[in-house]
Amino acid sequence: MERGGTKPDTYAITCILHACACNGSLEAGKDVHCIRENNMESNLFVCNPLMDMYAKCGSMEDALSVFSQMHVRDIVPSKPWLEDLVSWTVMIAGNGMHGYGREAVAAFNSMRDSGIEPDEVAFISILYVCSHSGLVDERWRIDRDMKLAEKVAEHNFELEPENTGYYVLLANIYSEAERWEEVKKLRGENEQTPLKEEARL
Repeated sequence: MERGGTKPDTYAITCILHACACNGSLEAGKDVHCIRENNMESNLFVCNPLMDMYAKCGSMEDALSVFSQMHVRDIVPSKPWLEDLVSWTVMIAGNGMHGYGREAVAAFNSMRDSGIEPDEVAFISILYVCSHSGLVDERWRIDRDMKLAEKVAEHNFELEPENTGYYVLLANIYSEAERWEEVKKLRGENEQTPLKEEARL
């Protein structure tokens, strides 16, 4: 493409990085990074796939370097938190992928400290990381965060009201905290949704 005089745009670069990530082609991914380095860090739509490529190819050091050098997010002015959330989630999942459970938890905490609340993807990612890294205490501390759990569950109920998993997860969190009235209320809401009988609470 470049030899023919056509300059690859954001979408082409993203596709190449995705291919590199899927095949574990770290050197090819680095070549793309070097070629387009002049404007990479100012384009979040490229930075996140670049971080993901480095993480999936086993180079968390490079992923962290890209994350640290990213410029002010201005691609979606109305939702700057959304882009930050994706970047943080990539770092959380990437650390967990390579067994760096405590680093993933630290990233999760830093994300929240910066004022960005996790969505369902980030929430599930950190619980997965804690489970597979043996971080039982950290996992329970994040299940017991009522405000966070309710916020994520409310969002998921709106998107997929028929999905039983979200009801069960929130009910388990309420039960753990011995908030029986909330469990009872959730059961009532659950009965009003078109769920399979065997999946009801």
